[in-house]
Amino acid sequence: MESEAYKSDSPAGSGAWEVIDFLLRLLAIGATVVAAVVMARDKQTVETLIGPIYAKYHYSPANVFFVAANVIACVYCVFAINNTVANILTKRSPAFSKLLRGFFDLRSR
Repeated sequence: MESEAYKSDSPAGSGAWEVIDFLLRLLAIGATVVAAVVMARDKQTVETLIGPIYAKYHYSPANVFFVAANVIACVYCVFAINNTVANILTKRSPAFSKLLRGFFDLRSR
C-alpha cells in the first residue's frame, strides 16, 4: 500500500523541484568554470634574494588534477542540465529522459 505522500506520479509542486534542480545545476556550472579558469590562469611570483621565483598551476600535479576535475564536472553538468530542461518542458518525462537521468544522477524517479 502506497500512501499519497510517496506517490511519484503527481507530487504537489514537482515543477518547483525541477526548476530548483535547474538553478542548482546552473550554479554548479558557473562555479566549476570559475574555479577552473582561476586555477589555470593563476601565476604567483615571490621575490627572494636570488631573484623572483615563479609558480604556475601546472608545476604541481595536485593543481593539474584540480583543474581537470573541474572541467570534467562542468562537462557533466552541461550534459545533465539538458535532461533537466527536457523534464521541465514536458509534463511526463519520456523513457529516454528517465534513462539519461538515471545514468547521470544514478537515481530513479
